Amino acid sequence: MVETVYLGLGSSLGDRVAHLRNACTALRALCADPTLFVAATVYETPHMRLNPADTTLYPDHLNTVVRLETELAPEALLEAIHEIERNCGRIREPGQRWQPRTLDIDILLFGDRQLHTSSLVVPHPGIADRRFVLQPLLDLLPDYRLADGRLASERLADPEILSQVIKSTAHADELLL
Repeated sequence: MVETVYLGLGSSLGDRVAHLRNACTALRALCADPTLFVAATVYETPHMRLNPADTTLYPDHLNTVVRLETELAPEALLEAIHEIERNCGRIREPGQRWQPRTLDIDILLFGDRQLHTSSLVVPHPGIADRRFVLQPLLDLLPDYRLADGRLASERLADPEILSQVIKSTAHADELLL
């Protein structure tokens, strides 16, 4: 069965655009129909939970969301994503979250499924609180409703979310070369 999946992509180390481009190329290979692969605008954001003195330790991130159609099951897609991350130099340190990384790919939405396993929660629990996820997701899915039924666009207008710094940096076409 073919499912529509939305993935969040981020990179903060090395050639960030190249990491995102390589990820898009690899993800397109997982598509049931590669012509339906779409990437949102790329946004640049400071590191989440950044303290003022941490800018050298935590470089800015490039973030986007991609949409793809896949026949893979959620766990199989997660395994493929981890392989793509490793191929881009991602090293997962046990117990280390929110560290700078070459590539991070999160499954945001997997069709209409709601999953909660030891390795995967879908919809992704951070969608509603992260402008760097909400903005590109809304670029691709403008009528998306959050798990609580609110329009994501309403959440994006919340002052708490609007206060998160984000700027558009690149058109999605640059990732699909």
